[in-house]
Amino acid sequence: MTSPRLTWRRRSPAKAHKLQIQLQFAIAGSFADPKSKVYDAREAAKWYELASESGEAWAMLSLAFLYQEAASAIPTRKMLQLVQESRGEGTP
Repeated sequence: MTSPRLTWRRRSPAKAHKLQIQLQFAIAGSFADPKSKVYDAREAAKWYELASESGEAWAMLSLAFLYQEAASAIPTRKMLQLVQESRGEGTP
């Protein structure tokens, strides 16, 4: 008979990965909020990129919006690429 604890551990990598993406997105959001004491757009971009690498559409969109706010420093092509990827359209 398999222990319930062992069964949970076998299923946990997928849950852990999902939780990791959610945490990355939440951390990015705390850095992206201009009202926050820890506001840092570069740090927010780093965390949004980590979450978006796993295919998290909201992270891709949030990163594109963050890039839009800092449009002078970020290429428009990268911004459009993120929006298209979040829609599932692929890269331009």
